[in-house]
Amino acid sequence: MTIIKPIETIYNGYRFRSRLEARWAVFFDALELLYSYEPEGFDLNGLWYLPDFFVSNELWVEIKPNLQGNGDTAKAEQFVLTTGFPLAMCWGEPWYTDWQEGRGILLYERCQNPETPPCIIRNPVTWTGLARITSQKLHVAYLAARQARFEHGEIGKEG
Repeated sequence: MTIIKPIETIYNGYRFRSRLEARWAVFFDALELLYSYEPEGFDLNGLWYLPDFFVSNELWVEIKPNLQGNGDTAKAEQFVLTTGFPLAMCWGEPWYTDWQEGRGILLYERCQNPETPPCIIRNPVTWTGLARITSQKLHVAYLAARQARFEHGEIGKEG
């Protein structure tokens, strides 16, 4: 099995661990969502966790190339249970239809009963930060992320 190494990418003053994370940053920028990249790590009862983004000062976001299953989701659930913060688990490229239909994204929030596992909200549009974003703006953000080129400091443009 060949393992493909991520390519570190500099964008918007950050050194991202991968181009995938940089594409998500382009997506957030196009949506005019403020974010910081890996601003803080958390000790989850002996398990160290460093979420990728903190968006709009209210939502933690973890980016994965694909959903690995139990390991990724268990860590996300532990993060929400330990900190009480919501966490969006996003995998793959930012796609316009995913954000409209909730594919490729799981949004974890603490349930009202703190003894139960975090609730999974499959449609991220329920997150208040996205409520103000129109379909057209999502489409433009998708195009910007999809068209982003990082070799010479270029970024995506509306097509």
